[in-house]
Amino acid sequence: MFIRKTQCQRALATLRDDLEREIARYRDELNAIRQNLAYIEFTPEGIILDANDSFLAATGYTLDEVRGHHHRMFCPPAYTTTEEYAAFWHDLAQGDPHRNTFERLTKSGQTVWLEASYFPVRNAAGKIVKIIKIAADVTENTVPCSKRRPCSAH
Repeated sequence: MFIRKTQCQRALATLRDDLEREIARYRDELNAIRQNLAYIEFTPEGIILDANDSFLAATGYTLDEVRGHHHRMFCPPAYTTTEEYAAFWHDLAQGDPHRNTFERLTKSGQTVWLEASYFPVRNAAGKIVKIIKIAADVTENTVPCSKRRPCSAH
């Protein structure tokens, strides 16, 4: 009986170590994403939970200015009243991801173009518990050069 108990303890310790390594790997991967891309989290209804420095720098806000507010604060007002915008959040809340180049507004009202992916996150029971958005500012590649600055000759 003592041998069986020892074998079970070793097996459990091995499983625990494997699980801890797997969790560390996922944490490291998520940290790499957060360090290299704009990252923001929302409730399934669109309320901002968290944002990283890259996202805040792209939009000109501080975390205190966005946390607890709705995603619509980054959108042109005319868009936020459309059926398309309502369907966007409905689809996310139902588990459908979205990927596109999106027009967004900075704190100062300037347009910024974000190539972004919105991912619904499910808990162990399958319920959507938050939406994660990762993005890259592609404004320089999206806005016609005449609107950014004079075009170069080449």
